[in-house]
Amino acid sequence: MTTTTTHASYLAFNFASAVGIVLINKAIFSQVKFSFTTTLTVIHYLLNLAGLELLAVCGAYERRAAPRTPQLAVLALVVGAAPAINNLSLKLNLSSF
Repeated sequence: MTTTTTHASYLAFNFASAVGIVLINKAIFSQVKFSFTTTLTVIHYLLNLAGLELLAVCGAYERRAAPRTPQLAVLALVVGAAPAINNLSLKLNLSSF
C-alpha cells in the first residue's frame, strides 16, 4: 500500500468506528434504556485503557512520558469531558432508530 492509501484507510476506519460508537451508544440509550451517560463514558475509557495496555505489551507502540504542565491538564480535562457531554446530548436527543 502507498502512504496515501494507508492514511486514507486509517481515516476511513477512524470515521467508521466513530459513527459506529455513536450508533451503538444511541441504541444503548434508546433500546436498552440504559440512562447512565457518565457510566457509559467510564466503560468506554476503561476499554480504551485495556486496549492500549494490550497494544503496549504486544509492542505496537512505546510509551513516552508527557510533561506535566497546566496546559496539558486543561487539555486532558476538555478531551476527557467531551465524550461525557456528547453522550448526555445523545441521550437527550429525541432522534431514534
